[in-house]
Amino acid sequence: MLALLVLAAGACGSASTHGSAGTAAPSASTTPTEGPAPTTGVTDAYPAVAALQGTLTGAWTNSTFGTTGSMTWVVTADPTARTVTITVNVTGNAFGMPAPAPEQIELTHLAQGEIMGTSSAFGAVSGTVSASGAVNLTLSAPNSSVTSVAVTGSFAASSVSLNYTVNLAGGGSATGTVSLTKQ
Repeated sequence: MLALLVLAAGACGSASTHGSAGTAAPSASTTPTEGPAPTTGVTDAYPAVAALQGTLTGAWTNSTFGTTGSMTWVVTADPTARTVTITVNVTGNAFGMPAPAPEQIELTHLAQGEIMGTSSAFGAVSGTVSASGAVNLTLSAPNSSVTSVAVTGSFAASSVSLNYTVNLAGGGSATGTVSLTKQ
C-alpha cells in the first residue's frame, strides 16, 4: 500500500537528512504465499483493500519537518489469489532520502484480516484492515535512519486517509498524513 503502503504512508524528511543526497532504494516485487482460509471471527480484509482497485493520487505531508510530496498508488486486485498489488510512486524527500523508484508491493494474508508484504523502500509491512476499512499498520526498519513507522487511518472505495508516526533511529519521531483519492 499499504504500503503503505502503505505502505508508502511513511514518507517523510528528517532533521538530520532533510535535503541531503542519497541513493534511492531499488524497485522490488515480492510474493509471499497466502495462508489458510479465515477462521470464525476473523474479518476478511480483502474486500476493503480490493475496493481500492484503480489509480489513487494525492499528497503526503510531514507535519514535523514541513515537507511534502505527491503519491500515486496503482492498485490491482487478484480475486483468485485474494491478494492486492500496489505500485507505489512517491515524490519528495521520503524518509530523509530522495524518493525511491516506483515499487510494486504485493499484499497477502488479506483473507485472515491481515496485511503482509515486503518493500525494499518501506520495509516489512504488517497490520490489519477491518471490514469497514480501518487501517492499523507497522512498517519495520525501512532504512538505517528509521526504526519503524506506525500507520493508522482508513481505506474507502474511493479514498485513502492515513496518519503516520516515524520513529527515528537517532531518537525522536516525525508525524504526518497521506490523503489519496481515486481517479
